[in-house]
Amino acid sequence: PSEFLETRYGESLKQFLLDEFDINALVLFDRDDDSKFDEAMTTSLVSFLENPNGADENELTRIVRVDEDPGKKELLASISGDVEGETEWGFVNAVRQAELESEEKWTGWFDPVNIDTSELTPLSELGTVNRGIATGKNDYFCLTQSEVNEWGINEQYLSKIIRNSRSVPGYDYTDDDWEEQRNAGREVWLLYHLTELDADKINQVVPDDAVGNATLSAYSGDESENEEEETPGVMEYLQHGMSDEIEAHDGYLARNRNPWFVVDRRDPPPIVLTYMSRGGTRFIRNETAARNLSNLHGMYIDVEMDESQMKALLAYLNSEFASEVVRRSGRTYSSGMDKIEPNEMESVPVLDPRGLDDETVDALAALFDNLRAAARGDGKDIDEVAEIDDLLQQVFDK
Repeated sequence: PSEFLETRYGESLKQFLLDEFDINALVLFDRDDDSKFDEAMTTSLVSFLENPNGADENELTRIVRVDEDPGKKELLASISGDVEGETEWGFVNAVRQAELESEEKWTGWFDPVNIDTSELTPLSELGTVNRGIATGKNDYFCLTQSEVNEWGINEQYLSKIIRNSRSVPGYDYTDDDWEEQRNAGREVWLLYHLTELDADKINQVVPDDAVGNATLSAYSGDESENEEEETPGVMEYLQHGMSDEIEAHDGYLARNRNPWFVVDRRDPPPIVLTYMSRGGTRFIRNETAARNLSNLHGMYIDVEMDESQMKALLAYLNSEFASEVVRRSGRTYSSGMDKIEPNEMESVPVLDPRGLDDETVDALAALFDNLRAAARGDGKDIDEVAEIDDLLQQVFDK
């Protein structure tokens, strides 16, 4: 499987190959094609390794990308060094083995693109990227409005949520979107604002042997006001969660929480992003107080940035240029599925809008508005992305 080329857990394997072998060639087959190995659902990578002959310097390593079937003769010629560069069936790169570093992602060698990011800023200097809330049992912790009404759960115990990436097919998420999804019967609430009070009240909620010293209250920061509130609806729902039918308290995450029903704490992020997709990462402006689950990452801006600068950053992040940078910072699985982890995302070089003149910021912000409007219209946002890339090229050329 090719994943070791770009994952952290593959670094030790890459170092072993560098230390112990002359790597004659690495041949990567089309991720969208069927596997070359029977009953192996993975991207096919064939490594040609040879015991060192004692020479001081390793020979060239051929990095071969196969997009279409070249035939056996042509493929062997590329491995032996008779073919190099772009071909009708793929690409052949030749690098000295000494240039290969185990800490780096080797997938970039299969599709080299001249991307100069030297003038850009690591995202970590502007913000933080976190995984979303992991409940351990989404179908219990996520509720529709009708379920909230049925159980009589006060909204003070709930948080609005962006349920998944399908809830945000475009580049922004608004209060109108949330209300439309609520009215359509979608899961738009998360059981969230619950915390601990004194252990004396535990029997009002759930048995001691189930959650230890966990108790229930509204979470507002003023416990004295909350102690006297009536919470029959949410209590009954928690008890329902412990039933043999649901067993929400008995999952791995719930067993490692105290109390089991208090999920991860996250502030609503101003930006959410898809982190696993075939069409590239989308960066979405969250204009609501909704939180995100673990099927989306949340991005928090840690520096002072106005709305126009935020939109300018989003324009860059959704450009083709940034899409390629992000793809190379993450990893690609079989069938072309791209994935990026929060720490990988924070290392991505980005355009810092605070260093741009007001005219450029306003122009990028307007292009992001055009992009999200196009996504809400006919969904054809290719032209808008191209305009963003054209403007970015002008910025980079200055």
